[in-house]
Amino acid sequence: MRTKIFIPFLILINVFCQNIFAQELNCKVQISTDQVTSTNTGSALDPNLITELQSVITQFMNTKKWSNDKFKEQEKIVCNMVINITSVPELGSFKCNAQMQVSRPIYGSNYESLLLNYVDANFDFRYVTGQQMDYSESSFSSNLVSLLAFYANLFIGLDYDSYSKMGGSPYFEKALQIVNYSQDGGGAGWKAFENQTNRYWLLENLNSPQMQQMREGSYKYHRLGLDMMTKNATDARAKILESIQAVKKVNDVKPATILVRTFFNAKDNELVNVFSEGTPDEKQKVFDLLRVMDPTNAQKYEKIIK
Repeated sequence: MRTKIFIPFLILINVFCQNIFAQELNCKVQISTDQVTSTNTGSALDPNLITELQSVITQFMNTKKWSNDKFKEQEKIVCNMVINITSVPELGSFKCNAQMQVSRPIYGSNYESLLLNYVDANFDFRYVTGQQMDYSESSFSSNLVSLLAFYANLFIGLDYDSYSKMGGSPYFEKALQIVNYSQDGGGAGWKAFENQTNRYWLLENLNSPQMQQMREGSYKYHRLGLDMMTKNATDARAKILESIQAVKKVNDVKPATILVRTFFNAKDNELVNVFSEGTPDEKQKVFDLLRVMDPTNAQKYEKIIK
């Protein structure tokens, strides 16, 4: 009798523990075929295959353990992947672009701050029904696996950087390793010479000593700035301004790098909201910084000083 009671009890404990200490990511995946301009497969895209692919990617991102840390369900890192298939050159081959977003909650509020808002223009891969998704930290399996593992580590690294100084370093190193071993077997986006805004340069920036001030600024911006807004908005804005000044120092050394661009892609609207409540001196200082570093959004930043 004890055995019959004991086994279900162990099962319940196992389920309970899995719910308490879950995997790191809460990644929502959407695959769109609206942009498909050509297909050489001889037939329309199979909707069942797209459904399967979306499920496989979601499961890969959300059920694999990417770190040794324990996450409660409510602590999972919220991220979104919108994969737009643009063409199908041959059966099982997909040319895509993908928008990647990751955010983190702000203490004492219902607000979530974007850490990344990035479009990967070369999210190309091969996939057939039932394909195995085998991942290794040290060797290439498929371009799809490399892409997903790269972004999983990037998302975690950005989140960890926002909670502790340089806290994301182990995950950026893993992502850089994926970049290196995917250069021969993978598609576009892994190599330095292709363009200045691809995955290679994003990880090169994040691992570069020249960018350390900007990464440390992420901790100051989020943990000492946004997280403290409900306690002392004046001090919090001062910390955020200091982090913007750190971005300026990095930008002076390496102008218009991908890391600086992705920062403003995520933060432009947020900065307007934060400093619209600042002092006249703060408003002018931050406006002068932003209009130089992010001139395409200069008109938007004018709202700060009006």
